Amino acid sequence: MYTEKQQSIVNRILKASLRLARMKEKNTLEAFVRMRNRANPPRLMENMYLISSEIYSGRKVWRIAPLKDQNEQTILFLHGGAYAANFTPGHWFLIGALVDKLNCTVIAPDYPLTPEETVDNVFEMLIPVYKDLIERVGAEYVTLMGDSSGGGLALALSQHLHQKGIVQPSQLFLLSPWLDITMDNPEIMEIDKLDPILNIQGLIDAGIAYAGNMDRRNYLVSPLFGSLEGLPPITLFVGDNDILMPDCRKFREKAEQAGHPLEYNVIDGLMHDGMLYLTPEGKACREFIFNSLKEKWKGYESE
Repeated sequence: MYTEKQQSIVNRILKASLRLARMKEKNTLEAFVRMRNRANPPRLMENMYLISSEIYSGRKVWRIAPLKDQNEQTILFLHGGAYAANFTPGHWFLIGALVDKLNCTVIAPDYPLTPEETVDNVFEMLIPVYKDLIERVGAEYVTLMGDSSGGGLALALSQHLHQKGIVQPSQLFLLSPWLDITMDNPEIMEIDKLDPILNIQGLIDAGIAYAGNMDRRNYLVSPLFGSLEGLPPITLFVGDNDILMPDCRKFREKAEQAGHPLEYNVIDGLMHDGMLYLTPEGKACREFIFNSLKEKWKGYESE
């Protein structure tokens, strides 16, 4: 989309501001835990959408739908936050934009968080959420989407569904996904110079806590090492200024070797989770996501 020379002034200012604020150094596991006060949709969304919630495993699962002209498509959205933080304003902004642009419904689970909880607790909650959803709307109308750790979780969930013999969603959309919690890809160190947000040690600590007693190369926590057999088509978006990009590239190579359908999109100049930001690059990436979903949903629109 953008070359380095074409990156917007807004994007450059944002990156400079993040570096001046030492955001990268501050993003430790403890910092992610301190970000936990935004689990509910912002008050301003209350009059813009139909919002309701259900309780699974003692935690809320939000449903955000259009006030009118709702179609049959549903996105099960798994938020990022290194498995330790819940929804941020950027997540709610993206969820609202998905509902506005696509007239779809978004299901957003506030799943258990580490370090208090581990991967076992997360899947214990999400499997019933998914099974109930496909029973209500049909798997062919469900898109499984996640950003950052939520992107890794979405892929791991799909792999787990195959292991359990549960019908797959129609497709996977992975946004800046965290695919390997070990963070031992040597190419990460090169991108680390460009990434103004993510802290490698902070992610390693969060991954260790999330895995609990599980091997960190188990597909449930590092889906890069899992099989693609039986999975639906995958669309992936990542920025080239994101330390998670090298593992996304490894995932692309794995998909190519397996002959699995993967649309792989690297956005020049985009930071980690850049589709959550109000930069020209972020807006362009969101439009790309919206248009891609519209194209894939053709033939499923309500009459």
